[in-house]
Amino acid sequence: MVLQYDIYPQIGLQFGPLIFMICVLGGLGNMIGGFIAAFIISQFIAVGSSCFHTEWGYAVAFLFFMVAIFIRPQGLFGSKS
Repeated sequence: MVLQYDIYPQIGLQFGPLIFMICVLGGLGNMIGGFIAAFIISQFIAVGSSCFHTEWGYAVAFLFFMVAIFIRPQGLFGSKS
C-alpha cells in the first residue's frame, strides 16, 4: 500500500479498508484464505451493487465481514492457537 500511496495518494484511501477486510477474513497469514476471501467479498460487492447503488455493495460486504468475524474471529481459514 505504501507503493500505491507514493504513486497516487488517493489510491490507498480507497482500497485500504477493502484490503484489510480481505486479509482478516481470509485468516492472517493464509494465502489461500486471502484469495477465497477476496472472491467472497467481491461477490458481495457485485451483488449488492447490482441490486442497489455501488456504495451499498460495499456496505453489504462490510456487513457480511462483521457477521463472519463475529462468528469466527480467527478468519475463515485461520487456525486457532
